Order: sequence, then structure tokens, then C-alpha cells
Amino acid sequence: MDLLLEDLGKIKDFSVCINNAKKVCRFLYKHGRLLDMMRAKLGGDLVRPAVTRFATSFLTLASMHRHKQGLRSLFVSDDWHCNKLAASEEGKSAERIVLSIPFWNHLENCLKASQPILIALRIADGDETPAVPEVMAAMNTARMTIKESLKDKPQVLNEVLGYFDKRWETQMEQKLYGAALFLNPAKFFPIRENDRRESTRLRSLFNDVL
Repeated sequence: MDLLLEDLGKIKDFSVCINNAKKVCRFLYKHGRLLDMMRAKLGGDLVRPAVTRFATSFLTLASMHRHKQGLRSLFVSDDWHCNKLAASEEGKSAERIVLSIPFWNHLENCLKASQPILIALRIADGDETPAVPEVMAAMNTARMTIKESLKDKPQVLNEVLGYFDKRWETQMEQKLYGAALFLNPAKFFPIRENDRRESTRLRSLFNDVL
């Protein structure tokens, strides 16, 4: 899953978005007085550390999206414009990014692709190690969620699903896991209700193992 998140970070629009977000975060956290201003506007911190490096990048994007209004208000405030950092190249760059509509549009698409996978990652990384069929069910749900949320962005969706299927089929697509998922009613029936093709595939995997 972490490698899949790394793959998603290579998609051009996502890569540019992540790099711009890193520029803003580095700038804010490098200057103590500015950091205090940001915390006052946001009511807390922006960067969210996670178990894996690539998960941290996407969780930070989610945090930025949640604090979008606070960030924008910071860079249009009198306190910001009176600060000498506002005239620096780094400051101007951070201001342009945060006030850019395309940046936030790309960030939302990035979240639509990554958040379902992060949910599955939390299940896999929980205190109690789940059985592989549970992880498979979580990833099936993630795939369906991504397809639905990015259906109006077909080019981005195709890139995301291309990486998704490549990683999943190479590393986790085992007939035994599919058979176990087919035999788990709590996991299988929701899949059958939402994706008849997938439920038929799982039945086929079960038959092969049998």
C-alpha cells in the first residue's frame, strides 16, 4: 500500500501538488513567528506524521484541505503583509500557492485517489493484525470509492487505477485470498451488492482453489 501511495505521487498533477504543499509547509515551519501566526489561524499544526513517509505526504495534504480557509486567511491578513517575509521570494511563492485555485483543485483530486487507500492502510496497520481477506475487502472498497469519486476525471482515474491494479495484482492477487474472501459473508455480500463482476471473479477464485 505504501508503494502504491508512492506510485500515485508520481502522477504529474499529484507530484506538482505534493511538491507545492511541501514548499508551503517548509516555509511556515522554518520561521518561528510565522509558525505562531499559522497556529493561531488554524488552531494547531499542519503537518501530520504517519507510519510511512508517503502516507505522511497525503495526510498533510488532507490537513491542508481541512485548514484551507485558515491558510488562505493567513496569507491575506494584515499581519502577513506587514511581515518582511511577505516580500521574500519564498514568501511570495508560498502566497501564490495557497491562493491558487488550481492548487486546491489538484489537491482535492489527490485526496480522492489517496484517502480510500489510507483507510485500508489504517486497517492493515491496526493494533490487531487483520486476516488477508479483510485487507482484500478494504482494498476492493477503496477501488470502488476511487472509481466513483474520480469518474468525472477519466484521465486521472485511468492513471490511478493503472498503478492500483499493477501493485495489487503483482503482490496480493492470490487465489487463496480470493477464496477466503468469498467464504466471508460479512465481507463478500457488500461486494456482491456493489460490484457483480468482482463477486463473480471471487467465486471463480474459490472454484479454482476447491
